[in-house]
Amino acid sequence: MIFKLLIAFMIFFLIFSLSLAKTKLVFIFSYNLKEKNVLDQYKGTLQALKDFGFENIEKKLFELNYRQVPQENFKKKIKKVVSFINKYNPKVIFIYDDPALVSLLPYVKGKKFFVVFAGINQNLSFYNKRFDLFDEKGRPISNVVGVLEPLFINELIKTGLVVFGNQTKYPFLVSNDITGQAVLSQALDYLKNNPNYFKRTLIYTFSTLESYLSFLSDLNKNKDNKFSIHAVFKLKKYKNGYVGAPTIINITQKYYNKPILGFAGTWVKLGLTLGISCDFWNMGYKAGTLASKLLQGYPISLLKVEKENKKKISINLNSFRNINEKIPLSLIFAADEIY
Repeated sequence: MIFKLLIAFMIFFLIFSLSLAKTKLVFIFSYNLKEKNVLDQYKGTLQALKDFGFENIEKKLFELNYRQVPQENFKKKIKKVVSFINKYNPKVIFIYDDPALVSLLPYVKGKKFFVVFAGINQNLSFYNKRFDLFDEKGRPISNVVGVLEPLFINELIKTGLVVFGNQTKYPFLVSNDITGQAVLSQALDYLKNNPNYFKRTLIYTFSTLESYLSFLSDLNKNKDNKFSIHAVFKLKKYKNGYVGAPTIINITQKYYNKPILGFAGTWVKLGLTLGISCDFWNMGYKAGTLASKLLQGYPISLLKVEKENKKKISINLNSFRNINEKIPLSLIFAADEIY
């Protein structure tokens, strides 16, 4: 009798201990949480985990600041993250945006923990070719799943033409870094769905701040140009170091006095004129939902890579005023975010 009671007590104690054990999670951000779109994704993920009952979590956060640091420093940060993960033994690691994902996949694919990504612009075919992650239906064949970030470039061009007037060519300014090239790759795929926009879009890539400023000066003199599309996230400075998107946007406003269109409310808040993006909070929530299902024991092979298709329109009133552009009431009423 005593033996049975002892066994029952041990089972109860084990179950009780397991209920108190925290779920170990790692959150890895390509950029930093000061950026609104990054913070929104993170908040959405946490809310999904909470809604699924995963509140008792132990989490470790890494902000890699890809846009601000030289490539060598970024690689060192990646090594530190990998070293920590190997010792920490998490259940799930969340990876936000392309720079961190493409850099970490060689080290985290096929491990015992799950990898859930969000905010990815590069096509799945790009990742599949390099890492063999999904089958032809987009279902995981490894330990990786997540949510893609769509680019509404066709909608952005259409809105630009309606609001700012017709032009024969659409300058698309892109930085020659991981983020910029990921955005460009996806943008070209979307543009192919609209042949007219595709043939009129002129792509300009930049690696240095000097070449970028020189181009802006010339573009400013182009009378046909009514607006440009901006995806410049990281540029090398004249002598050494790099400048990130916030600084680039600030400089752009000084050298280019026409509307600048972009893909995230974060950049509109910092000074771009108009932006159309996906709902970053909702994208993070979807990532958290995928992770919650995995933590509940749902087979990863039955999940599928998702895409966040909900759109958000952002406008910056000061930017409109600074370039003497009138804001249509219809645009104000349609906007989800007004700065």
